[in-house]
Amino acid sequence: MYEWVKNETRSPSATIYLSNITLNRAAIEYLDNPWYVMLGVNRETKQIAIRLVSQHEVAEGMVAPDELYKISIARSYGRIANRSFCTMINDLFELNLSAEAGRKYPLLFDTRDQILVIDLGRGEVE
Repeated sequence: MYEWVKNETRSPSATIYLSNITLNRAAIEYLDNPWYVMLGVNRETKQIAIRLVSQHEVAEGMVAPDELYKISIARSYGRIANRSFCTMINDLFELNLSAEAGRKYPLLFDTRDQILVIDLGRGEVE
């Protein structure tokens, strides 16, 4: 009898480096081609939230400019490049990040709040 193997490339994940957060293709499918995102941290649950910011919210000034993070979307990944944020979470959660080798974590989509959640508390994925 065959055991069917899950296609791990279809599981949303985020790889965190010292300089950026890279989302795999499965993760960016939840985003609707954003220009900006907001990033949040839950210290208790060891989670990082990524919230899509619409063009309308930016144009109408509904979000403070200092809360916006640029996201670049390519065919197979999305990247939020911000060394200061990555350094902050590295220190806060003691991740021992480097610029060359990333640490990959599971990513969940919170349908209620419409945010992506990087769950550091569940540990790394391979």
